[in-house]
Amino acid sequence: MDREIKVLMLWSKAITKGFAAPIWMTFKQALELSAHVKETQEGNPCSLCVQHRAQRD
Repeated sequence: MDREIKVLMLWSKAITKGFAAPIWMTFKQALELSAHVKETQEGNPCSLCVQHRAQRD
């Protein structure tokens, strides 16, 4: 479920920013590819959803 929420958040951000291609990578992935990240570039916060089940006595 966490992955689906992140995908929806990124799609929403892509639409509001007007990005033509839905391609995303982490900063670490960019470094591994020797890609350049603009100094003014901002990240997109994502949430973590965890489901816990209560234990019954």
